Amino acid sequence: MAYRQREYLLDADLAALLSQARVDEIVLNGDVFDFDAPDPEHPVRDRSEAASVATLETIAADHPEVINALRTSRARIIVIPGNHDAALAYPQVQRALGEILRRPIDVVDSHIVDGVHVEHGHRWDPLCANVGPESDTIGTVVSW
Repeated sequence: MAYRQREYLLDADLAALLSQARVDEIVLNGDVFDFDAPDPEHPVRDRSEAASVATLETIAADHPEVINALRTSRARIIVIPGNHDAALAYPQVQRALGEILRRPIDVVDSHIVDGVHVEHGHRWDPLCANVGPESDTIGTVVSW
């Protein structure tokens, strides 16, 4: 899976975009945090809430440029979980993300930006739809 190899990561480009953007909101529209395999050599098997917090911490530690850009942005951060980061439905994972970013975040199922409905869309694809306790997120503001 080439996209998970260091030379294919676009962290510097994404961090630069986030740092330079003068916007009111940043919408992270699913699959931003790949909980399925943060390390290609060791796929995730434990999908519990506690294990998902540890996975998020691993992902954040591996992408410091992007995390720092999100931390320092003045924009409201809205997170829409996708099928690869459905663990963001867990309250402890939401809290951990707020702590990692050192700021409040909104975790929602969908969002409207300038009249445009934004959602990840995996729920409409039978091959990607999540089933289980993490399939529906909680649309509340998470602060730490």
